[in-house]
Amino acid sequence: RDLKKMISLDHVAQFTDEDIETIQFHNPSYKLDIIPAVSSRNYYLRLPVRAAGKFVSSEDAVYAFAKAEFDKKEKPLPELVKAESRVVYRVKSGDYLGKIANRYGVRVSQLKRWNSLRNNNLKIGQRLYIHPRRPVTSSASNTKKAPGNYKVKSGDSLWKIANTYGITIAQIRKLNPGKTEDLQPGTTLKLK
Repeated sequence: RDLKKMISLDHVAQFTDEDIETIQFHNPSYKLDIIPAVSSRNYYLRLPVRAAGKFVSSEDAVYAFAKAEFDKKEKPLPELVKAESRVVYRVKSGDYLGKIANRYGVRVSQLKRWNSLRNNNLKIGQRLYIHPRRPVTSSASNTKKAPGNYKVKSGDSLWKIANTYGITIAQIRKLNPGKTEDLQPGTTLKLK
């Protein structure tokens, strides 16, 4: 897919309900997880077949979302001044960079830079240094405990559900074969 505007791989992952690692795997040339927009060059985004249709059908919305997110990063919100300047986070089972980045309101590329990570591999117990964009709660997590079954609501996406309950999109797909390709309100999904 030939891109028209700057976008991050995180934004693509959110809009296509894919794990960030899947998008990164298909686009290894973008080292900082950002696809720039330079008029003299063409930049291409490679996606799995199931994600390509979703991206094309909501391309303008993705660009608008990306612009809003980039603008937010440039203008720190007032409440973020109260956030801790640095957090030491210990990696737990089931963690991946995209999940940790979303929890603290930062980019995967920032996590990698702050911790001198050359790839996306994490080890349980590994310490990560994070400069959060959002205030950190005492539990250092805004995730809720996943129920056994979850009824899909209007406006839900796999990314939103996974982020809310601290699980991965891949886990939701594995538990619900055939139910996740076209998410419809009222559908009941297993979350564990």
